[in-house]
Amino acid sequence: MIEGKPRQYWDTSVWAAWNNNDHDNARETCNKLLREAEEGKLEIALSTLVVAEFCPPKTQEFDDLLNKYLQRSQFIFVAVNRVIAEMARALTGKYSRLKGADAVHVATAIFSKAEVLYTYDDKDMLKFAPVITEIKISKPVWTGQMDNMFKEEAPI
Repeated sequence: MIEGKPRQYWDTSVWAAWNNNDHDNARETCNKLLREAEEGKLEIALSTLVVAEFCPPKTQEFDDLLNKYLQRSQFIFVAVNRVIAEMARALTGKYSRLKGADAVHVATAIFSKAEVLYTYDDKDMLKFAPVITEIKISKPVWTGQMDNMFKEEAPI
């Protein structure tokens, strides 16, 4: 983590909601957070699992955009390794309703030392928000103020 900068973890549902704009203000909220990351005010971590899970109609466009972001130091691409896999397995033992990919996302967020795991998955992941003690889980929230509200929005 870059010293003094908050680190967020985005699961696949956040990237999908940003791409598809299928949740209230998802694209707007994510664009603001992405802009802050581009300006070096925060870091965004994501798992290699996002690449496997994310299957939009325009996958190549998403991959190109994701690759653009991942070339910057504020975006941390975390490979699922044995440590994360074993941590995910331990989490499924501790939280019996936490399954597979969701456990990997939680483990990756913890492993990457994120302060919060952002998700739009209200069917599964958000239900764990009050239960999981290892990391805060919530929908993406932007609480800052843009330095210049007339800046061009992050590309979609």
